[in-house]
Amino acid sequence: MNTIIKRVSILFYSVTVLISCSENIDDGLSANEIVGTWFKTDSIENSSYDQSLEYTFNVDNTMVVYRIVLDNNTSETIGYRYKANGAYRLNGTELNMQLFEIYGHDDTMGLFSSIENLKLTGETRTESPSITFSQDKNDLTLNYLPCSTSENCINSQTFQKKK
Repeated sequence: MNTIIKRVSILFYSVTVLISCSENIDDGLSANEIVGTWFKTDSIENSSYDQSLEYTFNVDNTMVVYRIVLDNNTSETIGYRYKANGAYRLNGTELNMQLFEIYGHDDTMGLFSSIENLKLTGETRTESPSITFSQDKNDLTLNYLPCSTSENCINSQTFQKKK
């Protein structure tokens, strides 16, 4: 029963997003400017690996998020830590993201796993950062609301567009 309700909710949200995102947006932003893959790569401390956080925004308002582990010498993908499927809606400069199918890595099994071995967590997540683009549209910055000093959170993240 819960599975049916969850699937109907996902379908309803996806249809709502598709209907509401088909037009141009205020503030000089076009809905198509966000379409594509955006990435941010950082090194993993005390290892020979990097990790890349990637957001792929599709023209049909679906999205996929990956946290990928890379060999820092070759930039070759060697494993995954996270994958999430979802939907997004751009409203002015606010990006509403609903992640409804989240897969995670079991840290007791090592630093990373294959995409097939990520486990469905049963969790969902909603985020609504404001966004800005660089003038050349090659950088996307997600700006998050401030949080209390007792929380471990970030103010913003900047991603580069994959060519």
